[in-house]
Amino acid sequence: FIWAKLVAELVKLKPNASIQDILDGNAHGRTDDVDFMYGKILLETLGQLPVQNRLNARRILSTILLAKDPLHFSLLEQLPVINSIADESHWSAKNTISELSSLIALDENMCLRIPHKSFADFFLDPDRSLTAMDRLEVPAQEQHTYLFNREGDLASLAVFCLQLMVGSLKFNVYGIP
Repeated sequence: FIWAKLVAELVKLKPNASIQDILDGNAHGRTDDVDFMYGKILLETLGQLPVQNRLNARRILSTILLAKDPLHFSLLEQLPVINSIADESHWSAKNTISELSSLIALDENMCLRIPHKSFADFFLDPDRSLTAMDRLEVPAQEQHTYLFNREGDLASLAVFCLQLMVGSLKFNVYGIP
């Protein structure tokens, strides 16, 4: 669905470009138009949220992307950022996934993934994502609430993994001498 929407939006942006150039990403020879569309999707899906919930959603996106493999939904509910940022509106992982359904796929096993590698490439590349936000005229002081924060998001994921290990790993589980 998102791919078709992107192509339709790109056709609107570049009505004189051939459909094959758009499909091949050659309308400019770069990824600027796709990046612009991903930036627009982030603005539309996260822009109506309060800042704390937007940061929460951004951290969930980052966690899913950094995990590389599909991540089970129940793990997101255990993320420390979910519990520490949740406000009076009872913001939850479920609400976040619902808001981001155009970017996140939830399969029959309740595993989450980002189905479009091009979104991962955009989101994890600060040059591409910042350029798109600049094109969308998002104020510089607000851009960080939408985009990947390398140090912060990696640290958050590392702490989360350590907390999971501390809570679930057992010493000598089989009792081997």
